[in-house]
Amino acid sequence: MRCQNKQDAIEHKYIGGYWPEVQAAPDPSLIKWENLGKGSIERCGRATFTFIVALLLLVIGFGTILWLFQIKEKYTMNTLKCGELVIDEATAYLTF
Repeated sequence: MRCQNKQDAIEHKYIGGYWPEVQAAPDPSLIKWENLGKGSIERCGRATFTFIVALLLLVIGFGTILWLFQIKEKYTMNTLKCGELVIDEATAYLTF
């Protein structure tokens, strides 16, 4: 056994020449335990897939809104052109 002083006894506990800073562990309820066994490539792939699906849903929703605006314009009647047009029930059934 060799002789050691106090400094030599704790020298192996330094990391990169510095004493490690210890922080409190997070609350176990905040940890996503289901992600613990997943690798970084799998997590990145899942995040990318989620982003693509969300973007696709946004594009579909925006396209649907534009399509509905076009349909609305197609079936909207300009009432200013009608003037004093009076349509009775018989004419409405025959015309429309």
